[in-house]
Amino acid sequence: MKDTRARVVEIFNSLIASAPEGSFPFPIRLVVDEAAALQGRSPEGRGQAAATLDSNLHGVVYIAPKLLDAVSAGTAGVERCTGVLAHELGHVALLMSGNAGNGWNEDHSERDADAAALALFGVQVRYDADDVQTSGPGVSPRPARLDRRNNPGTSKALC
Repeated sequence: MKDTRARVVEIFNSLIASAPEGSFPFPIRLVVDEAAALQGRSPEGRGQAAATLDSNLHGVVYIAPKLLDAVSAGTAGVERCTGVLAHELGHVALLMSGNAGNGWNEDHSERDADAAALALFGVQVRYDADDVQTSGPGVSPRPARLDRRNNPGTSKALC
């Protein structure tokens, strides 16, 4: 598990390092926390990760332990992890873009987070057979049935 955790941190850090300078004006933390990650659970129960800003307007990406398990399963798991992290970091970048005003920019969609992942990291986020983000084979753009605006009662800016 330690090697898996190190691999996930490596993916996370490489994504941040690949972003244009100034994309993330505040620090970003990666936290393995199932309860927080599952706040992003869809009506179908796919919750893998969630993104937010803390009280200091620093980015926080929460991932569920099952994402660590996916990475240990091989290439498809690494692609899933890359897609999920790129998507969540897209949310963080979009949230941070509101810092000039009230500190939050919650007015963005899940597809906006995917577009931010492509613009910032060059990662085309696709959706695999389980409707989870991946950088591997899958469909793009995000299927409309997964859009939060079509699923009332789910919170914005969470996976």
